[in-house]
Amino acid sequence: MSLYFKYKKVINKHRVYHTLFMFNNAKHSLTNKRKIKNEFTTVEQKLKFLPLILTPKLRQHQSLIVTGQH
Repeated sequence: MSLYFKYKKVINKHRVYHTLFMFNNAKHSLTNKRKIKNEFTTVEQKLKFLPLILTPKLRQHQSLIVTGQH
């Protein structure tokens, strides 16, 4: 799916930590996922990072195909 729909999915599910996880190029280990998941526990905390994610720099990569396996 394109990054646009990835963002939409993140906003709808308030799973900003997942997108940050993806852009941090961190290893997809359970430890890292748990650590980041615990960092953003409330919807308010998560929504605070949306401007950071939806920046023009990242929006220019909308055409990329994201598999979530890098």
